Amino acid sequence: MSAIVEYKVRDGVALITVNNPPINALSQPVRTALRGHVEAAEADPEVGAIVIQAEGRTFPAGADLRDFHARIEPPTLGDVARTVEDCTKPVIAAIHGTALGGGLELALACHYRIAHIDAQLGLPDVALGAVPAAGASQRLPRIVGVKAALDLLITARPISTIGAERIGLVDKVIKKNLRRAALGSARNFIGAGIAARPTRARREGMSNPRAYLEAVKDRRESTAQDRREAVHKAIDLVEAALLLPFEAGLEVERATFEDLVESDQARGLRHAFLAERRTTHGAALAPSHARPHDRIGVVGAGPLAVDILRAAMKTGQRLVWHDDNTQALDTAMGRIEAALERAVERGTITSAGRDAQLAHLSAVPDPEPLAECDVVIEGMQAAKPDELRTMYERLGSMARPGTVFASATTAGPGGLEARAQALGRPQDLVALLFAQGVPG
Repeated sequence: MSAIVEYKVRDGVALITVNNPPINALSQPVRTALRGHVEAAEADPEVGAIVIQAEGRTFPAGADLRDFHARIEPPTLGDVARTVEDCTKPVIAAIHGTALGGGLELALACHYRIAHIDAQLGLPDVALGAVPAAGASQRLPRIVGVKAALDLLITARPISTIGAERIGLVDKVIKKNLRRAALGSARNFIGAGIAARPTRARREGMSNPRAYLEAVKDRRESTAQDRREAVHKAIDLVEAALLLPFEAGLEVERATFEDLVESDQARGLRHAFLAERRTTHGAALAPSHARPHDRIGVVGAGPLAVDILRAAMKTGQRLVWHDDNTQALDTAMGRIEAALERAVERGTITSAGRDAQLAHLSAVPDPEPLAECDVVIEGMQAAKPDELRTMYERLGSMARPGTVFASATTAGPGGLEARAQALGRPQDLVALLFAQGVPG
């Protein structure tokens, strides 16, 4: 049986290969072996450079989400990253597949990064209600600068190898044999006497502190209405990368991760992500058929509900919009009408299109019309637990059989389970996760 992390020396290059299928997750045994092999290569006088790579379909793709709830057994990924970064011999990350989360954090601790042209790199932590925990918020802006770092952290979207090379995250793009290229690069480093390049010592992305802080300020203003706590914490951490010593920044990052990871919001986002991922295994599901839908209901009058409603208005279907607070409905309707008027002025819709959208919308303080809807979407973002429970009990009792219920607030109190229990029809309830805002 192959080792979970393989180690061999070839032409003076230590080849450290993760072999933990299916995604080479950075579990505790993998972390222990990685750290031990880097230390062994550091101590071996016959080794002049190190390559960290992976078997199978991908470079390490981060940790198992289920481990987010558990106490992290040492060494942590941060410990491993520090060992890699502190190595006095150049360490090259050879990236293929998807280097996500902890996988990219490991690569950031390496001194050089080469990647196959088809690879993807990203940090999905914020979309899951957390922040990186192994130094990404401190290393990334040192390499790529504040704007690119904030984009990667806050959007949580992966970037292509070409895009990564453009911002300086990847040093070299490989089109064919990545392993051969990595070994060749390491040999060349040895021959040319190229030294290690610790990320903590790099300052290219921080060369203009004034512009850096202005970019942080601008991002805070543009995300002021974002209710995800992790977004604002990520911005704070990128600011700390400039203002604090590297070690202090790492400590703040770790403390922030620990504060966020067990929050209700983070638990809800992870639950929704895992539930969505489970539904992709279609072969394990019983045969089913799409339910017809002609009328959509939306519950709530806050910003989230309004965004959902505006997206639904573009479908041309009949809409029932409910909130118990008549004043809140009137205020929100004013925002919708103003937004549509601006769209007409910009030429993105016609006056007739605006009128048609409004004609299909019925705003009601009485929930009874929701009983005629085929789909009911709950967007009660600021509701208290008892208010949510009452609303779901009413929906469950009044709606006709086959109605699909969707909650866009499962990161809030109680999560999906509490809503399903109150509804009394768990088979009809789904979670909606808008990690980047409501589309449309």
